[in-house]
Amino acid sequence: MNTPFFRSAAHLTAALFLLLSSVGCAPKVYTMLQKSYPARPAGSAVEVFYLNDSVPTDAEVLGRVEVRDEGTATNCGYTSVVQLAKEATNRAGGDGLHITWHLIPSLRNGSCHQIAGDMLRLGDSARRVVTTPYETTTAAHGFSTTPSVAPQPQAPTPGLAFEQKPFTVAVNAGYGMILSKMELLDGMSGNPRSGLNINAALQWTSRIQMGVGLRYSGYFSGVNYDQYPISDERIKLHVHYIAPELVLRQQAGKRWDLHETIGFGYATYGESMRGITTSINGFGTHLNIGAEYRLSQHFALGLGATCLRTFYPNQETLSTDEDSTAGITLLTISGGLRILF
Repeated sequence: MNTPFFRSAAHLTAALFLLLSSVGCAPKVYTMLQKSYPARPAGSAVEVFYLNDSVPTDAEVLGRVEVRDEGTATNCGYTSVVQLAKEATNRAGGDGLHITWHLIPSLRNGSCHQIAGDMLRLGDSARRVVTTPYETTTAAHGFSTTPSVAPQPQAPTPGLAFEQKPFTVAVNAGYGMILSKMELLDGMSGNPRSGLNINAALQWTSRIQMGVGLRYSGYFSGVNYDQYPISDERIKLHVHYIAPELVLRQQAGKRWDLHETIGFGYATYGESMRGITTSINGFGTHLNIGAEYRLSQHFALGLGATCLRTFYPNQETLSTDEDSTAGITLLTISGGLRILF
């Protein structure tokens, strides 16, 4: 077993958990301004219009505001998220807030209230039409109401923030490099330590951005055999690996996500020529880090790097240097498509 690799992986995993636990406690606030005025003093009064309130016809819409949970927020009660939206309205020079969307905490949606609405600038004579406060209606507690009492909320403005999906399917292709030394027999030529890597993963992450997954990785390379009587033949080499993994995710902006995974599973190394294949079976462990750019609610592009260490019970078809145990160290860099649902 390559002790330094496992020690580094353990240190990185511990650091990632500490980083995740230290990420901010407040929900994220996103704004999209159409027009703005000089910021009002902090703490200035902002008139709040709820879903079942009428907004003055002469109110000027300055833009949209969303208060969203990225999976790590804790201070996210209804009063707190409304206050964050009011503060954003003050910074835009507005004095009115019309809440048009409210996601209520649940087992599926998490423990945070999330809202979206219009930031307004009210005229001097514009006054709120007083109705029953939204937080005291049955709609605020998840019960059904008639359309005349609570109009259907509007969806969040596209482009402000993407909803975090629990499932991710990743398909990648890229470059692989074997770091272990491999010795060629007499009559062979080529570089088996450089080749194609194809990998895929299915992952599930919870609202706190921790989860599990299943990963496959395949490395493909080869060497030429130039010695008579089998000259001009190619020996194909491959490394296959499949393993469950632990997943950590962090949102790094409106469109960027970061992730780290670590896993332990089954590995096999094989060589084939003229339809004849020989292989050895063993186990392996991997550490993967990557980033994803959201194209839409359901699609993203990703790039990642993986360090894979495999171990085998014997070395009959594989030759490595003196410093290696019975196995291969493989580094891959690949990118591809993500499907989110």
